[in-house]
Amino acid sequence: MNGNYRLDRNERILEAVTKNQDDAPATLNGGTVNLLEVTTAMDEMAARQQYRDETLDRHDAAMKFLRNP
Repeated sequence: MNGNYRLDRNERILEAVTKNQDDAPATLNGGTVNLLEVTTAMDEMAARQQYRDETLDRHDAAMKFLRNP
């Protein structure tokens, strides 16, 4: 009886491992998609920050010009 229990237990473990292996590509693909979304968002944030920095530089230059004609 103990041998059957061990065999059943090993089969359940192998089924779980197989399911995890079958699900792994989808999980990895989901992680890749999430990383791409994060990278895209970071690139967009960097571009907006660059635009704001340039706008502030132009504003500062205009203020200096107005103060010292």
